[in-house]
Order: sequence, then structure tokens, then C-alpha cells
Amino acid sequence: MKVGGHQASSASLVTAMTALWFAHLDGEDRVAVKPHASPVFHAIQYLLGNLDRSYLPRLRARGGLQSYPSRTKDPDGVDFSTGSVGHGAAAPLFAAVTRRYVDAHFGERPRSRFVALIGDAELDEGNIWEAVADPATTGLGNVMWLVDFNRQSLDRVVPGVRINQWRGQFEAAGWHVVEVKYGRRLAQAYARPGGEVLRDWIDLMPNEQYQSLFGLTGPDLRERFLDGAPAGIAEFIADIPDDELGPLVTDLGGHDLEAMLDAYAQCDAVTDRPSVVFAYTVKGWRLPIAGNPRNHSALLTTAQVDALRAAHGLTPETEWDRLDPASPAGIRAGERREALSRAPRERALPVTVPETTRVRANKPVSTQEVFGRVLASAGGRRGVPAGGRARGVPAPGRRPGGAARRVRGGAAGGARRGGRAGRRGHRGARRRRDLARPALPGLAADAAPGSAHGHRAERPRGAAVGLRRPGARGDRARRRVPRDGLARLGPRRARGAARGGRVRPVRQRPGAVRAVRPAARQHRQRRPGGAVPALSRGVAGLSRGAHPGGAGAAARLSGSGSG
Repeated sequence: MKVGGHQASSASLVTAMTALWFAHLDGEDRVAVKPHASPVFHAIQYLLGNLDRSYLPRLRARGGLQSYPSRTKDPDGVDFSTGSVGHGAAAPLFAAVTRRYVDAHFGERPRSRFVALIGDAELDEGNIWEAVADPATTGLGNVMWLVDFNRQSLDRVVPGVRINQWRGQFEAAGWHVVEVKYGRRLAQAYARPGGEVLRDWIDLMPNEQYQSLFGLTGPDLRERFLDGAPAGIAEFIADIPDDELGPLVTDLGGHDLEAMLDAYAQCDAVTDRPSVVFAYTVKGWRLPIAGNPRNHSALLTTAQVDALRAAHGLTPETEWDRLDPASPAGIRAGERREALSRAPRERALPVTVPETTRVRANKPVSTQEVFGRVLASAGGRRGVPAGGRARGVPAPGRRPGGAARRVRGGAAGGARRGGRAGRRGHRGARRRRDLARPALPGLAADAAPGSAHGHRAERPRGAAVGLRRPGARGDRARRRVPRDGLARLGPRRARGAARGGRVRPVRQRPGAVRAVRPAARQHRQRRPGGAVPALSRGVAGLSRGAHPGGAGAAARLSGSGSG
């Protein structure tokens, strides 16, 4: 059994994570750590005094630290459990959406930033781009994604660099993009006369060739660096000694502490949209396996560990020692521990779960239909007092109208959740009035921060009208007809259509439509102001309010539901 973590993938994020925990983060911030960077996270928590020493030698061992950060199994305060590719990026993003909702309903809380540390290979996952493009995530200025752009996959160096494509996708979704590509040494070299030639060559160098430089030294590195280089490069680096050339040309921004802190400050300055930082790094940074195409799960040999220990002035007896509290590093760690301290997390929130929903069905229905009815019942109606009852269900929270919430948009109507969405309203980052159609009784069409439901899809103007018989299911229950076809309905059929009757073609007269009579009990109900006038006068007559029930009938015919 392999005992140990992904050392190369951890090393690529050492600088970025050091800058975060020892300079940038606050106690209210929440971070999702890249799964393979788990060893770095635990090492930082140990230096901050949040982890007992006995855990350090037991990474991936029974009863020890988990291979990937776990909220339930790790003892050092993990904010988000990660492991599934793409999950660690989306979780903080939608946690920020939820936090915005909570602030709008229960009052502002201390500001929190939501950070995700992700590998560049995770950007191949479809759920990443679904999250980026989701309208619910717009305007989240407290979100930052940090992409560990080491340009390696499991077993090879990725030949093509796709950062321009990814940058365009983020910008198209309204994100703020920051690239941290060069360290201070390279930046100073570029500022010298003729430095633009060096910059152009490093930018154009094939990725495989550049990655191979990390495993070379001296004349071998110089020869590899000049392979295929344009005129002027050899002259520019001629006065740079061999022992300085390697650290210069491999000086990536993701391993420059000041460059990373500057990138974080740029993201904090942008408060109207999410930010993403592309940090150029290398797998295995400052390890003998740096840049090796097959270093993903490689472990250092005993000889390599001994050499690394000696290079840092450590011995087997002192390698687990904490920082000296009196040293500058120890003082800094103590200060950061205080700044990052937070109240103990509640493992379980007190929630009153109703024993019964009192939802009844007079015929067999699907489980999805029942689920939608339960949500509508638990969500309640607006204006229900705190602690009151909504459709016979005790309010499980102090929020008037129940505690069931939905912040993700989608086809609520098709999923049998449209009733609840209509009662609870549609949530949005800003208050927006819905001008696409008249408001219906019981339907909250406007979007507002205080509403409970996610965004909904709008029906385009002039789209076909769907008439549906109450209780009918499936495609047979709905027929789409043009608006001008409604004018062919007679008075009796119009009455059924206005009450939600099903419309289907009449065979005797091509193009005509008629409405199936609704249930007898509904048919006997009268609208205020008498019968619905004939639709031969056009839907426009109803929308002008020809009688007390006209506006409602026209609104019903214009379509309803979310999605």
C-alpha cells in the first residue's frame, strides 16, 4: 500500500498557499483546497498550531490525515471536502451565492471571501463551465479561483497551452482574469535593453521544451534553452553564468511570493464580479522530480529525502519541530493564528422536521410530483407568521413562510416545482420588475434579493401558447397553438380554455382548435363579472380588461411556469 501524498502536485502550490494563509486570508474566509495539495494544507495548519504533531507521519494511514481534505475526517478545520474533480471549484462559488441569499434575508454578516484552489486539469470538466456561466453567480465580488497552471496531467506534459481559450471563456461570463506568469527575476531581465527578445522566446517556446529545463543544470540547460531560439537570444544570455541561468529562465510567477500577493490584492479591488488567477507553476517545485512528465504520484527516494533534509538544515530528530516562537517566522505564525481564528463549527444545526406534510393525492402520482407538492407545502405562502403553519406544515425555521429554499434555477414547472416557485418568488442579485407579461394572482413574477426561488427562464414574446388541463400529465396534456388560433374558439370553448382546458386540433376543419371541457366542479365555478367573452374578439380585448376576469384570463393564456 502506498503511504504518502502527491508530492509534486503539492509542491506546485506551496508559494500560493503560503501567501494565502500567512498574509491574505481572514478568519471569515472559506477555502476549498485542491485535493492533491492536502499535505501543504496540513503542514500550514501544523505551523499555525491547529494540528497535533502525531498526525504528520500518518498521512493516508488508518486513523490519520486523509489523502484529500475532508470536513468530517480531518481534525484541522477543512472548509470544503474535495476530491471529485471539479467539485472543489463549484462548492465555494455556490457557497457565495448562498451567503448572499442569507445576508439578504437575515441581515449582513462580516464579509467573507470564498477561494478555490484548483488544478488546471479540472478546467476540462463540464460542471466547471456550467458554474461559471450560471446567472446566479454574477456579481460575486467575494469569489476568487486560483488555477494551479502547471501544464501537466497524470502522465505527461500537456503539449498545447489553452490559457487563451480559458481566459476568453471566463471573460465572456463576466469574470475578472489575472495572469501571474513571470517572477521578479524575469521581470527585471525583460526590463533590460533587448529583454523583449527573451520574453518572446519564453512565450513561444514549446511547453515540453520549457518543462524539461527544470531537470537540467549548467551547460546542458543552456543548450536546451537555446535549441530553436531566434537570433539575439544567445547574445542576450551570454553574460549570465550557468549557475544563474536556470533560476532566471524558470522563474515563474506562481512561485514568487510578492507576485502572488499582488494578484490577490488585484482580485480584492474588483468587487462587482468573480475573479480567477492563473498562476504559472511547475509540478515538483524545488524537488528533484520538478518538471518530470511522470512525477504526478512519484515519491522521493530515501537518498533524495536525506539530501532535501540536509539542504534545509534539518535532521531526523528536528524535521517535525515547530517554528521557534521567538523567531521572526514564529512571531508571524502566531499573529496569523490569531487573525485566522474562528468560533467552533456546529456539527449539526437544530432543525424541527415536521412529522407529516398533510399532502394528499386522490390518484396515484409520481414521486417527483409528490416532492414538488411537499416543497410547495413546506415553503408556504408569503405572510405566514413566524412559527405559524403553512398549509398545515409547521414552519421549520424562524423565517416567515417556512425554511425550504431553492437558489438554483432550472425547469421548475417541468419538475413539478412551479407552484412553490410562484408562491415564493424568484430570487435575483438585484431587484428587477418582470415586464414580459401581466402578473397572475399567486405568482410572484418579479425577481428580488429577498425572494426564495432561483432564476427562471422567460418565454419570448410572440411564442406559442400552452393550455393545460389541471392534473393532466405528459405531452398529451399540452398542445402548442399560435395566438391567432385562439380567435377560432367559441364562447363555450373559451370558458374552458381560460380555466386551463386542453386544446387540440379539430379534424373536421383544418387549422381550428377547440378546448376540452374541464372537470365538472371547475366548470360550474363562475368568474366575477359573468362568463368569459368570446375569444373571437381577440386576446387583446381581454388584456384591455373588458371585464373583471379578463386580465386574468389573458395572462393565463399567455403562458405560465418557469422553464
